[in-house]
Amino acid sequence: MLLVMGANLISIAASKTITNDEVVHIPPGYAYLTAHDFRLNPEHPPLVKMWATLPLLWLRPAPAATTENLKQDWGERTLTTSVNFWHQNRADYKTIAILERLPMVVLTLGLGALIFIYGRRMFGPRAAVFAVALFSLEPTMLGHGWIVHTDIPAALSYLLFFFVLQGFCRQPDLRHAACFGLVTALALLTKFSLIMIFPVFLAALAYALWRSATVGNSRRRVLFHSLLAVALVWLTINGAYFFQHPFLTPEDAAVMRDTRHLFSSPAMFAVKGLARILPTYYVFGLYTVMVHNRLGHPASILGNYGTLGWWYYFPVAFALKTTVPFLLLSLSSLAWSTWRAIGKRDKRFLALLMPMLI
Repeated sequence: MLLVMGANLISIAASKTITNDEVVHIPPGYAYLTAHDFRLNPEHPPLVKMWATLPLLWLRPAPAATTENLKQDWGERTLTTSVNFWHQNRADYKTIAILERLPMVVLTLGLGALIFIYGRRMFGPRAAVFAVALFSLEPTMLGHGWIVHTDIPAALSYLLFFFVLQGFCRQPDLRHAACFGLVTALALLTKFSLIMIFPVFLAALAYALWRSATVGNSRRRVLFHSLLAVALVWLTINGAYFFQHPFLTPEDAAVMRDTRHLFSSPAMFAVKGLARILPTYYVFGLYTVMVHNRLGHPASILGNYGTLGWWYYFPVAFALKTTVPFLLLSLSSLAWSTWRAIGKRDKRFLALLMPMLI
């Protein structure tokens, strides 16, 4: 089923023009790999863009220079550089558009494989195959599984985080701790909204330390494994930026100076503290998302228009864009899982419900 899905995704990818996101995701990804320049498109972490543009190292398209655009802020600089990239590589446009989508198809199929592995572990092979069937035939997955953006990779990272979390909670040994730290870092490098898993990561480490005394493990050994997981998060995030800590451009520094009134003093203190241990443009990217969340952008739903969104936006969008059978199966399975978790005290279903609640 996943092979058929992959063939479907590749056939779609080869016949569709680039999307808005891809216009400004692909040139920065190429700049990250070739010039180690992370001043472009900082509002999204670099990992997915670098992964997608790996095939371009073989094609070697002409890079778009960023030096002449440094007197623009990050948004203008990203757009100007991206437009220049596509103009300079107009002759190879179709080849670039196809090549950079192939790694995204790999990630989508990886998500399907993880759904099978996770489903088989919890409920057996029949349930796992049924889950993969739902995944591989769902139009939303087929519509997004080939695009260079962060949504499908974020779904993969989020599910993988909880998959590895279960293994670490069962057995916080060296191997599980290393995997836990690495997967946490990969999630944080995939999409900034996944910052919400970091408190879960810290809570899991604290739980492992507390539990070590009750199950007979050495607290010192578990503490070492926990510190190793934290160190791997730090090393992986810094490594993704090639351990660069440059100063912000004057224009980017001005963006922070002009918007700091939007946040409380503790929030700004936390941002400055993170900037001392994490890459400059990782922290700046996280800050731009915070600003975006505060200021919003034009949006509409059901005839309403605004800039700060509506609490019901995503439930409505999910209900309208999801096929009716899949929607009914999702709602009924949620109700059944809640009943099994609360009424029957089946811990397996807590493991499924907690990620959705978070």
